[in-house]
Amino acid sequence: MLARIALRLATVQALAPAGTPEAGPWPTLAGAEVWEERLDLIAQSEAPEDIAQALAALENKPVVIVYTEDHHTLPYGQSKYPAEENVVTLAIEISLGVQGVVRVKAKNADGAPVEIEVGSIEAPVTDRQHAAILDMLEAQVRYILDRRNAAPSAALYHTVAAETRSIHSDPQRAADGTLRLALRTLKFHVKVAGDRWPAPGEAPGAGLMRLPEPLRGVALALPENSSAGQLCAALADMVPAAAPLDAPLESVDFVLGLGRTPVDRAGADAVAEAAL
Repeated sequence: MLARIALRLATVQALAPAGTPEAGPWPTLAGAEVWEERLDLIAQSEAPEDIAQALAALENKPVVIVYTEDHHTLPYGQSKYPAEENVVTLAIEISLGVQGVVRVKAKNADGAPVEIEVGSIEAPVTDRQHAAILDMLEAQVRYILDRRNAAPSAALYHTVAAETRSIHSDPQRAADGTLRLALRTLKFHVKVAGDRWPAPGEAPGAGLMRLPEPLRGVALALPENSSAGQLCAALADMVPAAAPLDAPLESVDFVLGLGRTPVDRAGADAVAEAAL
């Protein structure tokens, strides 16, 4: 569902608006380090020295990663049909990073086993200062995404997120469960509109206008040269042309029977025709 992409892109835009100068001001402590789906340093540069430099720049700095999880489509209220109300879990991970080394087992050109050291960024064990920074960052994220606060950077977000049903904040722990890490996951259960495609037979338009709402509105608001804008443009190119309609409906015949169902026009008690 493309509305999930719209929700993620609008959330990133709310927390780290495109076009903000490097010096800021930024809406949160994380500054520009707000990522969609994952922190991908290799996507920035494949040069090992550049990746190492990027890892060093993130040392002990807040990082935010935005993604979506489960998505439920339910009937409205007490209705049993149709399933049209969409509730998506928007997950926002906030963390502090420290440099680490991951050892990957591989084979060299001769087929002999070797270990390769790969740089990584990991969440350290939390302490008083780490917890305070994460609490402040969480407070900033909640403030920005709260419709009542009318944060300027969240205007686009609120065109996608109709309402927030609940928010959960979960601390993360080490694999053995004994150590709490400097990492929290916020889960916003958000009601969003479903994808609104053009009506059958309606021309989908060109470029970004081929996308359904709400993704279309988000795409049009993003800078064209941004990675998010380029992603939307690529998706728009994948939208197929509208299928042709059958011959248009010209009239409707009404065949009525008094206390019975008429089989045809000859056996009806009343016949009417409405031209369209």
